[in-house]
Amino acid sequence: VLKKSKPVILDALKVNSNSIPCSISAISLDRNKSLKQTKHSLLVIATMFAAENSVWSTEKFNAELDNGDIKQVMRAGTFNIELATAQTQAPKVYALNLNGTREKELPVSFDKGKLKFNIDTSKLQYGTPYFEIIWQ
Repeated sequence: VLKKSKPVILDALKVNSNSIPCSISAISLDRNKSLKQTKHSLLVIATMFAAENSVWSTEKFNAELDNGDIKQVMRAGTFNIELATAQTQAPKVYALNLNGTREKELPVSFDKGKLKFNIDTSKLQYGTPYFEIIWQ
């Protein structure tokens, strides 16, 4: 959970920067394989969801005064992230729709066991916290 933008280094995951508060998780989808060993993983960048047209007591969303419409909106942000891997080929990275289908492939760079990418969620057609990584 990152409330401010400061580098965070874990075993295989490194968050260089985040423009808004968020929770970032990287998950191996291969049974019994670590994040570094997996060929299929999920990156989750969870930001704030709120009802469209909701009214809050402050800019920091302290208390909701009016719950707005049913339609949910998600805060967009930019995120600079790296994943360390034992894989030797560049992966495909997809932004996923909330139903699990792939919205679009995202550009990434890969060099010497490090996957590097910048994600700007405002550039996606639909907001999503989910990103699929598939190693060849």
